[in-house]
Amino acid sequence: MTPAQYRTERQRRGLTQAGLAALLGLAREAIVRREAGTQRITEEAAIALRSFPRPKTKGVRHAAP
Repeated sequence: MTPAQYRTERQRRGLTQAGLAALLGLAREAIVRREAGTQRITEEAAIALRSFPRPKTKGVRHAAP
């Protein structure tokens, strides 16, 4: 997983860097480093992030063109 993909997955789950860090028991700086590309994102870290559910959206309809 690339740093950009990690950030996107976090944002899709409605999590802040601090919120994700708290859920994982890490310092926020660890998330910042992963998203900046200065800390390797392990497969375990990617799996942990993906284990959190995405928020449900209800009643969202797309307008017809």
